[in-house]
Amino acid sequence: MNRTFVRTITQSLTAHKARTFLTLLGMIVSVMAIVVVVTIGQGIARYVSDQVGSFGAQSIQVEVKVPSTDQLSNSNYSSQALGVQITTLTLDDAAAVSKLPGVAATTVGLITQQKTRAGNKDTQALILGTTAQQPQVDRNVKIAQGAFFTPADDAAHAQVAVLGSAIKEELFGAFTDAVGKRIKIGRNRYRVVGVLRERGATFGFSWDDVIYLPVTTVQKKLMGVDYVQYITVRAADGTDPQTVADDITALLRIRHGTHGPDDDFGAATIQEVQDTMSSVLKSVNILLLLLASISLLVGGVGIMNVMLVAVQERVREIGLRRALGARAQDIRAQFLAEAVVIALIGALIGIVLGATLVLAATVAVHSRGMDVPVTLSAIGPLIGIGFALIAGVVFGSYPALRAARITPIEALRR
Repeated sequence: MNRTFVRTITQSLTAHKARTFLTLLGMIVSVMAIVVVVTIGQGIARYVSDQVGSFGAQSIQVEVKVPSTDQLSNSNYSSQALGVQITTLTLDDAAAVSKLPGVAATTVGLITQQKTRAGNKDTQALILGTTAQQPQVDRNVKIAQGAFFTPADDAAHAQVAVLGSAIKEELFGAFTDAVGKRIKIGRNRYRVVGVLRERGATFGFSWDDVIYLPVTTVQKKLMGVDYVQYITVRAADGTDPQTVADDITALLRIRHGTHGPDDDFGAATIQEVQDTMSSVLKSVNILLLLLASISLLVGGVGIMNVMLVAVQERVREIGLRRALGARAQDIRAQFLAEAVVIALIGALIGIVLGATLVLAATVAVHSRGMDVPVTLSAIGPLIGIGFALIAGVVFGSYPALRAARITPIEALRR
């Protein structure tokens, strides 16, 4: 591309600045959207994988599910959200699971909310009924002060509590030792036996705001039920979690009298959960990318329309160049290059604006306590530039062809 060619393109683009800007605008918006969608999509995918993986590769989650649905399906979650309650998972099930080969530790979960008071301070606290093996199953549960409750506390329906770091600070302050103090949960008083280290949040849920109680205490004294909502299993190191999960499924089918489609429970390894969530996020990202590409189509149509107007306005210029010896392919190359340059300039501006938006979104998300690992990789900008090049070539080809067909005689007639 010689200097004359470059100068001609530059003069053409700067002659009508407002029109060039409006043409750029569609490309800027579309490429900016592509960069944002791809970058944030990658960051969320890594965040989800890291958050799920924080429970440990050997973890297996056994949860109640609506029969004829898959455990990790939208239909299962939506049915339970609409009020379908499954109450068939029990402590006896957990005890039977704990005896299977390859099972290192087992705990259960029963979640409720209760008004909690300490002195003159009160709050609506999230209560997690679990067993003494919780720290062995969930290794993110670490004691800062005191100790976790014991199997004897489980058996005796003891009124003892272990506080998350944030709820402890809310009820007792940062500098008061809460171990040995009394709190009131619902209508009963509980003795604080331990305080946990700060853990942070998972998917925006703060573990530091949780109060841990013996599950039997929650069943008998808070909720009046005899079921649990989930069982968490840690497979022994060196064993295949999927094999253990299959053994759990076989055992619970015998205990519950189910045969597959009518299962009222599901057992999933951490790898299965990660794979399912990755698949869902990938589908969502592809959909968002397609939606962003629609704006690219609009931007490409804008380039074509503006270039067609430019061809009509520059008929005399084209005729003069043809009379001076320019070939049809030279004219076609010039107009096609103008379309591609417009698309590329729009893409570069869109990449800069997209990166700025990603940075702003990252700061906003981090301010809410979610450490989403968003990094501007080369993939988003490369996709944006690639799409812009395609749009420039595709939508610039017809105007370039129209310009190449103009002859000196036609130019004189106009």
